[in-house]
Amino acid sequence: MKMVQTKSKATIRSTLLALIFSLSVAQSWAEEWVYTVRPGDTLSGISHEYLISTDYWPKVKQLNNIGNVRHLAPGTRLRIPLEWLKQNSAIVKVIAMRGDINWINASTNTKLSTRTRLQAGQGISTGRNSSITIEFADGSRILVLPNSEIMIENTTQNRDTGVTTLSVQVLKGQIENSVSAQKPGGRYRITTPAAVAAVRGTKFRVSADDDGNVMRSEVLQGKVEVTGSSVSRNVSAGFATLAKTGEPPSIPAQIPTAPDLSGLIKRAARTDVSFSWPAIPNVVSYRAQLAQDASFNAPVFNRLIETPQVTWQALAPANYFMRVRGIDEMGFEGFNARHAFIIIGPPQTPKAYSPKDEAILPNPSPFIAWSQVQESSFYHLQIATDQNFSQVFLDIPNIVNTNYKPIDDLSDGQYFWRVQSVSSDGSNSRFSDPRSFAVDSNAQ
Repeated sequence: MKMVQTKSKATIRSTLLALIFSLSVAQSWAEEWVYTVRPGDTLSGISHEYLISTDYWPKVKQLNNIGNVRHLAPGTRLRIPLEWLKQNSAIVKVIAMRGDINWINASTNTKLSTRTRLQAGQGISTGRNSSITIEFADGSRILVLPNSEIMIENTTQNRDTGVTTLSVQVLKGQIENSVSAQKPGGRYRITTPAAVAAVRGTKFRVSADDDGNVMRSEVLQGKVEVTGSSVSRNVSAGFATLAKTGEPPSIPAQIPTAPDLSGLIKRAARTDVSFSWPAIPNVVSYRAQLAQDASFNAPVFNRLIETPQVTWQALAPANYFMRVRGIDEMGFEGFNARHAFIIIGPPQTPKAYSPKDEAILPNPSPFIAWSQVQESSFYHLQIATDQNFSQVFLDIPNIVNTNYKPIDDLSDGQYFWRVQSVSSDGSNSRFSDPRSFAVDSNAQ
């Protein structure tokens, strides 16, 4: 009986050890790199090439249950924990920036430029109406919105495998993440004092309040695992979760749908342009962003508004991209709606052709002509008896052609004339420089 009992204990012990080992392997599977054996490979050679020490080959042997290390069959897949791989510090590039951006480096704040290269241990802070987009070695990007502060905790890449590890802490404010699909063993994490968001490749946003004790994670594509107080939530696209320090993340809730911007104008001649759209149910405010690049790497404006309307002021003639999203009572921001439009500059000013400046004409009905302007629908001609045009003699606002001949004869005397072009939307060019002519019936 004693032998049976001892044997049972040994069996139980070995079973428990095997179970613990299998659970540890399963738990670390998401953090492992898989290497496919090639002809001639050896464990020591693989360790020398890819691992932080050649002494790791026995660990690889044990983890993968390899018997004869001299005969590795080509095609065999070896599972290797990420932390065993050689890692090289990866540089972070500044893609675009706008406004007041500070570079937090070794406890000092200095101005940032697009030539700056960031590394682990450094950070970024954005001022009011400022933003910056940074790019990591694997192509993943982060847009840092106004009044935000982040620190780069870790950024490494294995030169042989391309496996990257990225970790960024949001101290306050909001960031928008576009994560490239991670290779097996890759890791992308956004941390705050309240929780951690980990992904493999997706689009999502993370925001933290000023003291970092509240974190919101909104997923637009893919899935994000948010962990706080030892509790993890898998958040799918279209959902969001809120985590507070010392509390588990909330059960994921749906984020607001995208607003309907289909009825907005696409061309405007005014430098101030207003847009309004139908209100979204259960939305208390909106975020509106304006950029001159479709990727929104450096938004021109970023505004929080209470009603479904926004006015962009003093816009220069150019192409613009606007995106708008609703914000619910929980502070969750929804899907973006996009709208592209163009601010059209005023048409060009026509050039006066005939008659020549200061010409003396015997004809009391002179032929007046000017250059054609491509974007003009018609022209506005003025003839006055004084150079300041305070006494306009003829005012003809809707001339289709590029010339005009007065219907009634002009009396002898001096005249001044000018012309402007008018586009189809009613915008005017400036008037051409005044030119003069004199009508003298006695002139030859």
